[in-house]
Amino acid sequence: MMVVAGLILGGMMEPKVDRASEARARVVSGLQSRWKAMGHESGLPKAIFIRAFKSEKQLEVWAATGPKGPFKRFRSYKVLAASGGLGPKRVEGDRQVPEGFYHVDRFNPFSSFHLSLGINYPNA
Repeated sequence: MMVVAGLILGGMMEPKVDRASEARARVVSGLQSRWKAMGHESGLPKAIFIRAFKSEKQLEVWAATGPKGPFKRFRSYKVLAASGGLGPKRVEGDRQVPEGFYHVDRFNPFSSFHLSLGINYPNA
């Protein structure tokens, strides 16, 4: 099953706290280089689409110059660990990863572990 989250980048690209600014400074040049290598003259993507596959333990990041695409695969990552097993999340606390289509609905630069994004789970 696929887990999907989409994010339109805008205000989120301008972090409001020091910790987020430091993280941005560490990664922005590498992201710009990858974006340029994909045939774009400058800047960063304006929209991203995240696609994750549980059984394949794979996460893909797709990027576009605008909110409606077209999207091109920007990068792929191996998922090294996840809670639960294959199958949908059924109840709170079952340690399953949600399956379905979600969008990023919050940015948490104050996370105890790393900068984090939240998704609109559960949704209709």
